[in-house]
Amino acid sequence: MSGGEPLRLLGVDIGGTKIAVAVVEAATGAVIARRVTSTPAQEGPLAVVEAAADLAARVLVAYPAAAGGVGAPGVVDAARGVVVTSTGVLPGWEGTPVAAELERRLGLRFAADNDVNAAALGEARYGAGTGLDSFLLVVVGTGLGGAVVQGGRVLRGATGTSGEIGHVPVFGIEGVACSCGSTGHLEAVVAGPAITAAFQRATGEPDVDIRVIARRAAAGEPAAVATLAGVGTIFGRTLGGLVNILDPEAVILGGGVMQAGPPLWEPLEAALRAEVLPSAARVPLRPADLGVDAGVIGAAALALELVQAPYAAVGAEP
Repeated sequence: MSGGEPLRLLGVDIGGTKIAVAVVEAATGAVIARRVTSTPAQEGPLAVVEAAADLAARVLVAYPAAAGGVGAPGVVDAARGVVVTSTGVLPGWEGTPVAAELERRLGLRFAADNDVNAAALGEARYGAGTGLDSFLLVVVGTGLGGAVVQGGRVLRGATGTSGEIGHVPVFGIEGVACSCGSTGHLEAVVAGPAITAAFQRATGEPDVDIRVIARRAAAGEPAAVATLAGVGTIFGRTLGGLVNILDPEAVILGGGVMQAGPPLWEPLEAALRAEVLPSAARVPLRPADLGVDAGVIGAAALALELVQAPYAAVGAEP
């Protein structure tokens, strides 16, 4: 890139069903070019990385970038760019040096982190977290992930596990299977598949997705209202406890499930307000801003750390 061109960064978002890549303008977070492909999850981790690299290479031909970032499911050692643990979403994903593999294929320096940590960094720089010193981001879709931002930076913890609120135990649901292999965790109740399963148990209707449940709840159908109210109450109580522990400036909620609207948001907020201490009673509850591009914009924000400051990642220059 010539000196007169804006700084552009590559963001790669690897999910269990799709891979998205985008070139993002660093100053604004605007997506310049974006491509999506299916994730070859059953073919193994290197096939997944190869698919991501091939997709990125096609974008980079037209829109060169200064550095790349990748958000991946599971616990990621951000210092080494390696996936430490993962659920069954991507079989064999543990131990994959995802940053180094993408660097080798694309010739760019790469940073890597958990996908929700990356999304939180994107919201902090370009979205609903702009101007906040601290916030809790929770993303709810087919799974449930979280990230904690403090001092404008994502807290990764001693092992990269910080923010994994989907695996907080919930009283009263012991024995309900979670994607991590344990039971009784928040994700096992609040994630999209858990909501649809609960509705199906209540009604006997097969193949009803979260969007249909939300529409029926908005129309006042009792089973749909009760399903989302029950989920919202459990979710809100858990978030209220986390607010008491973390004392964030805001709680930001994103992901497809949170598009369910008032039938989910209202019981959630009521339960949260009932749990928080008086000093945190006014904590704002905000929708995430970046929408479907949160993953790629967040991954690009990881790359910005490579460009702006030394970053202890595979391939980073001293």
